[in-house]
Amino acid sequence: MNKQQSHAFDVALYCLTFLILWEWARPINELMNLNKGYVFIFFIAGTLLVSYLRVSMWLGIILKALAFFYCLHALFFYQDPLFSFDWIDYLFQELNQNFVFFFNRNYAGFTDLFRVFVFFILLWLMTYLMHHWLIQSRRFLLFLFITLVYLGILDAFTDYQATGAIVVVMVSGLLLMSCLKLARMQDERVQFVTNHFKKLWFMSMLCVLLLITLIGFKAPKSDPKWPDPVPYMSQLMQVNSSPLSVQHRIGYDEDDSRLGGSFRMDETPLFHAEVTGDRYWRIESKDRYTGKGWVNSTNRFTALQKPYDQFDTLKLYEKGATLAKQEVSIRFVSNNHNFLPYTDQLTDLSIQNRPMSINLESGKLATNNMNLVKGYKMDVIHPIFSVSKLKSVKDSSQDPADIRSKNTQLPRKLPNRVRDLAKKITAKATNRYDQANVIVNYLTSGRFEYRSDDIPFPKKNQDYVDQFLFQSKMGYCDNYSTSMVVMLRTIGVPARWVKGFSMGTYQGTSKQGKQIYEIRNADAHSWVEVYFPGSGWVPFEPTKSFSNVAEFKNDEITTNPSHSEASPKNNNNEQHEQPKQRQNGQNQQRTEIQKQQQQKNETSKETKRQHSISTKTWVGIIILSVIIIVLITWFTRKKWLSWIFLNRLNKSLRQEDFHLHETYTLLRRWLGTKGLVNNVNLTLREYAEKVDQKLNCSDMTTLTKYYEQRIYGNRDSFTHDQTKIMIECCENIIKKWDA
Repeated sequence: MNKQQSHAFDVALYCLTFLILWEWARPINELMNLNKGYVFIFFIAGTLLVSYLRVSMWLGIILKALAFFYCLHALFFYQDPLFSFDWIDYLFQELNQNFVFFFNRNYAGFTDLFRVFVFFILLWLMTYLMHHWLIQSRRFLLFLFITLVYLGILDAFTDYQATGAIVVVMVSGLLLMSCLKLARMQDERVQFVTNHFKKLWFMSMLCVLLLITLIGFKAPKSDPKWPDPVPYMSQLMQVNSSPLSVQHRIGYDEDDSRLGGSFRMDETPLFHAEVTGDRYWRIESKDRYTGKGWVNSTNRFTALQKPYDQFDTLKLYEKGATLAKQEVSIRFVSNNHNFLPYTDQLTDLSIQNRPMSINLESGKLATNNMNLVKGYKMDVIHPIFSVSKLKSVKDSSQDPADIRSKNTQLPRKLPNRVRDLAKKITAKATNRYDQANVIVNYLTSGRFEYRSDDIPFPKKNQDYVDQFLFQSKMGYCDNYSTSMVVMLRTIGVPARWVKGFSMGTYQGTSKQGKQIYEIRNADAHSWVEVYFPGSGWVPFEPTKSFSNVAEFKNDEITTNPSHSEASPKNNNNEQHEQPKQRQNGQNQQRTEIQKQQQQKNETSKETKRQHSISTKTWVGIIILSVIIIVLITWFTRKKWLSWIFLNRLNKSLRQEDFHLHETYTLLRRWLGTKGLVNNVNLTLREYAEKVDQKLNCSDMTTLTKYYEQRIYGNRDSFTHDQTKIMIECCENIIKKWDA
């Protein structure tokens, strides 16, 4: 095979390898709903190209590292400039937090960023090993087997359908192995019967593979003879805690860029709050809807300093609302939190003299080592909104330009039927307040169902709101609140998406007469804020089974909007409910979710349902991968040890000051990795004769004579000509073995 043919052959090997590695990445891209397969394609193709070009080790590491960080940026930090230290700093903070989770055995706490980070490292290692398997050892069966096991596990335990992937891997893998077999035959100098043997080899392999694939698809398939072990294994390993599952555990999550999917309830307590009245607990707001979820335009933090109303994200209310000062206390009962909740308009907050910072876009508060914060007190301003003033807002003429521009943003590809629906249901509303309540009433009607299970992710080119309003018509708070914000924006009303926690579970009354609430992971919630000139940002609650905790006054009666004349469906004479009564709707909603999940668990024993990898399974896969890598390293040790000794030997031969003892020792070690081990029963001369007999030369015997003079004759130096002869002997031995 000439040089040009050899390069073409290697390119074909790497192309087939690319197809197999892509089948490793596709499940991660789909199960995590990243929808950016091109990023994985770029990384796999780039790292394989670097391996194929055989650049120097350090240059290869630099190029692969650059591709590594570029892909992480493209997947998770695409809103930030590539050459910005902000996202790099955030990346290392995330890694640090996830390593804490790892050492604390909190594997369920791993973020998607960390999981993808680990997966990219695994891909990096695999592309490095590919060069050894394809070019040096010419063997691929072990990796093919590992790939099929990996796809089989994903197909059995997750929603990923790996049938097509297994076919692609089998066809590509068998074709690759046949090519490597041909390469080994050529390396061993096998004489082919005819010059067209190679073409006949490839054609026959292609025909056999196509025939096998066709038979596999068309042949009748019998029913399974053994019972499905997956339900038993799923129950054994607590499947629902999967990091790759489409069913998430409810709780606060910073990443809202890809909403959708099911969740399971988690009653883990987070914090206790002492407050007068009912409150939602705010973490942050987001202003930019992408069609798949919510992001912020920028991610800038600055020091939190008084007065707090200098920050737009903390200045919630204006003079048109009746404002009352209150003191609120927060006490954390969990150390696993990365947020600082607050309520209403914040005027003062201090935490053990810690420096505080605020996100200028989202209003999220932060401090050093937030998980170590035990509690804090804050002063807030609580509003009572005037319905008459809210109804006086007829159009957008009084909206500030920056608020209107920022909070009416919509993606260009938003389906027109979403806009048409919003216009249709608000056609008879004559003011902004009525427009908001009409949409609330529409979403809380019988058209939609509140549920947390069997909630689909939007398809690749499908809008999240469009899917909820016109297709699934079922979901939880994210579906309802996002839909209301988007519908309001389509008719020109400034609105934004807020996330945090609902009021929690009423625990009793403190000595100061305040209500005590326990807030759990299950209370994670999102709602809507609508801007009204003169009154500020007014909360609305479009989610079924939830009640708006904001207070409104109309004709000297303080009411909740779900019981005011502004809401056409409700009576305006009901008084403010007691805290224990006000949470009944939310407790009922939580109970309904738990019943749904219990029914689903019972029926899953009789019918096949979608399965997902559990946390233990995910950790098991990682451990299995590490074990496999260790085994591969052990069983291929002769190969990589040979490469190490050969590199050291070549460096020794290129040194100006030739050291015979070092060179001879390295040569024997290198020959030992090739099977020519120096048995203890053999003398140096006998070992040299064994090597020369194998290589059909006398160079090892010549070199051994000089070595014996060095160690037995105490000869410290040799002439220039003798040194030259020894170097030539070493080079001849290496060349003859390679030949």
